[in-house]
Amino acid sequence: MTHPQHSDTPDGSFRTITYSVVPLVTPDDAVMQRCAYFHVQAQKWQPVAPQDLASAYGSDFVCLEQPRARDVPDGVLGEGRYDHEATLFAAVAKTLSSSKGLPNTFLASELGGRPRVVMPVAPGSTRGVILLFVRHRGDQVLGLVPTRDPEIKGTL
Repeated sequence: MTHPQHSDTPDGSFRTITYSVVPLVTPDDAVMQRCAYFHVQAQKWQPVAPQDLASAYGSDFVCLEQPRARDVPDGVLGEGRYDHEATLFAAVAKTLSSSKGLPNTFLASELGGRPRVVMPVAPGSTRGVILLFVRHRGDQVLGLVPTRDPEIKGTL
């Protein structure tokens, strides 16, 4: 597996790798929200398996960001369709490989109409992540729906 390049902050103190998480149309009575994951670099959307979300070499954080529907290129979702009724709300992470004292709960913040969660990841660690989406229809909230358990891995 090739690791995506990281982006440096202006002062170089922390580095973050960002993946796009696209909610897919899921039946109203579904217990889990289906999602597709991508690494976007230079306008190219590369699919990433949920168990292959990894920090780039030397990065400290993994960001999972829900793109706006209009930003997702035609055909990239295959048979799937963008779920306009699901909005990223939060994430819960559990360090699986070792306890590094990292925080476990993250509320999504929004930047440019794109909700995102940013989670720390220690080198050589694996964190199981459950994303929570708010399901809504207009102004009516239908409930919270979790995802299956993607993993983020800290590279050495």
